[in-house]
Amino acid sequence: MFALANKIAIVTGASSGIGRASAKIFAEEGAKVIVAARRQAELDALVAEIEDNDGAAIALAGDVRDEAYAKALVDQPDVKIPAAGCMFIAARQTAALDFSPRFGDSVPV
Repeated sequence: MFALANKIAIVTGASSGIGRASAKIFAEEGAKVIVAARRQAELDALVAEIEDNDGAAIALAGDVRDEAYAKALVDQPDVKIPAAGCMFIAARQTAALDFSPRFGDSVPV
């Protein structure tokens, strides 16, 4: 049984290093992973790698120093791994992002 089945994890700094490794581990453990970083190409490669291993992931490129981007990222995930170069604190708010086409109806938006 997967330890993180039916959980959503968000990992910032996911384009390399600890963030990338964390995203892969969470996906292997059954989490649906939102990978975030500034470099879209690296995120896309990570999503492809996760999906090739039967995981579920979505990439959202941006800078966590941008308040709107940060707020959109922290809406609902069950696990948050701030591995980016700078950390942020944001209040929980309803995100303008709809993940249901990617993850199905089980994802709260």
